[in-house]
Amino acid sequence: MSATLAIPSAPDMTPEEARCVYVLRLADTSLVLGQRLAEWIGHAPALEEDLGLANISLDLIGQARLFLTYAGELEGRGRDEDALAFLRDAPEFLNLALAEQPNGDFGHTIVRQWLIDAWQLEVYAALENSADTRLAAIAAKRCGRRVTTIASAAAGWCGSAMAHPRATGACSARSMSCGASRPRCSRPMKSMSA
Repeated sequence: MSATLAIPSAPDMTPEEARCVYVLRLADTSLVLGQRLAEWIGHAPALEEDLGLANISLDLIGQARLFLTYAGELEGRGRDEDALAFLRDAPEFLNLALAEQPNGDFGHTIVRQWLIDAWQLEVYAALENSADTRLAAIAAKRCGRRVTTIASAAAGWCGSAMAHPRATGACSARSMSCGASRPRCSRPMKSMSA
């Protein structure tokens, strides 16, 4: 039996509930993407990529832990990061649909990573100025540096001569899945910088 997360519809949400949902979206996107990247361990095209993806996966899961801990505190139901990560059913996760897309070809994985990194760079840059000091601290301390480093690596791989044709094809395929919205995540995700 899962520990159900009751998410009221947007007009019925209190500011505290909306903040909790927002933080869970950030957490779940990092958690699910970290798990997807971990699937490459031992299967990447070269040892350097294998180790790099393992490290990125660990960073994402560490980032998710910070957000999940905060979401548990905001929720006020006594659930910790583990309960939120492991005791919810799949439909209760609020991650971006792109994060859960199958890895497929290595080029598809790197393009997905690059797209999410570009999104995270914008969100975390705005969150560094948030009135919510906890979100600002998480964005500034943990997330921003990792995302900047990883985004540079992903962009570099996508632009390399060997990878360019695969990255171009993956970009076209990923653009199709970027438009997919999940019913439970249909509201646009805005920065909570105010």
